[in-house]
Amino acid sequence: LDENEEVVDGGKKGTIDDLQQGELESFIQNLNLAKYSKSLIEEDEPEKKENTSKKEAKLLKVENKKQKATEGKKTSEKKVKNKTVPEQRPESCPVSKAKKDKQPDVFEFLERQTMLLRPGGKWYDMEYSGEYSLELQPPDVVSKYKALAQKLYEHEVSLFKSKTNNQKGGSSTWMKAIVSSGTLADRMAAMILLIQDDAVHTLQFVETLMSLVKKKGSKQQCLMALDTFKELLITDLLPDSRKLRVFSQHPFHKLEELSSGNKDSRD
Repeated sequence: LDENEEVVDGGKKGTIDDLQQGELESFIQNLNLAKYSKSLIEEDEPEKKENTSKKEAKLLKVENKKQKATEGKKTSEKKVKNKTVPEQRPESCPVSKAKKDKQPDVFEFLERQTMLLRPGGKWYDMEYSGEYSLELQPPDVVSKYKALAQKLYEHEVSLFKSKTNNQKGGSSTWMKAIVSSGTLADRMAAMILLIQDDAVHTLQFVETLMSLVKKKGSKQQCLMALDTFKELLITDLLPDSRKLRVFSQHPFHKLEELSSGNKDSRD
């Protein structure tokens, strides 16, 4: 710099750098920048709007995905709830089979030490004798019950015989002796008394009378046995108010119900 030139505000006086007060402000106003400020601002706003709209779109997409996921879960849960689960039938296990095997057979014969029927009285006055059924019974079931009844009756008679034989000095023992070794008249009279006393347990004497009726050789013996048997049928063996029923007319299909599951009552 020339030392002779005057320095003002760090520059030469009269040069471009040397600005007067307010000169810069008036210069900026002359440029009229205000009219460009709106355009600049308006150009920035759509960019901001575009950015915000993109963000909102992303948020909406995320929310829609979440909503669809929740709806999918709900529908799947409803399907599971509404889906009918098949009933699980219990498979036949060995325990149930063992229980079935342990169940007593209806036609099983049980040998007892006591009699099922109380001696004495008429057989058709007993409570069980009034039960009958006109329905057709299966032949195989009837045959099985008949075989069981035969075994039960034979065992019942053997118990009755052993009981009467053990009674020393009884009237039944004396009458049995007369039946086997007495005269014809005494034999008939003794058999009548024994049958009248207990027809159920003394059917053997009824069979003896029938054999005497069928026996050939002595007409008097046959007639006497026939009269004795006829009197027994009228007074003791046949019921007064009804006809006889065959074995198949008993209600075997209701036997368990009538006996309440009690084997002694059923037999």
